[in-house]
Amino acid sequence: MKINYKKFLLSIITLTVSFASFAQIPNADEAGGGGDDPPAPINNQIIWLAILGLSFAYFIFSTRKKKA
Repeated sequence: MKINYKKFLLSIITLTVSFASFAQIPNADEAGGGGDDPPAPINNQIIWLAILGLSFAYFIFSTRKKKA
C-alpha cells in the first residue's frame, strides 16, 4: 500500500509541475495584437467522436465479460 501512495503522490506532483511549467504569464509590454489564428472548430466531427467512443466502450466491456 505504501508503494501505491508514493506513486499517487509522485503523479500529483508531476501534474502540478506540468501545469506550472506550461502556464503563460501575460506580458504587459505587448499589445493585444490580432495576429492569432482563429480557433479550430470541433463541432463538425463531434458525432464521429461520440460514435468512436461508444464503440470503444462496447469493445472494452465485451472483452471484460469474456475474461470473467
